[in-house]
Amino acid sequence: AIYTSIKFTVRLFRTYHQALKSALEWILDIRNRIIPEFAFMAHRYKEKVPSAKYREEKEEEIRSKLKEFEQDNDKVLMEITDNFN
Repeated sequence: AIYTSIKFTVRLFRTYHQALKSALEWILDIRNRIIPEFAFMAHRYKEKVPSAKYREEKEEEIRSKLKEFEQDNDKVLMEITDNFN
């Protein structure tokens, strides 16, 4: 009974550790890569008062990056969820 309890506790700890690690990496990725990139683009966008063509190009670039981020985000959240199942 004690061996089984210890084994279960170790397994549970590893599961939570992996999920926490994935969640932390995800948060740091958002903080270090996503937020500064979009903040910079928003700042430059306002600063230049762009033409319609420039605006369309930047909006398409932002949509593309957001779609890529959403896909990456979904993968990470699935990994975290899978670790708990």
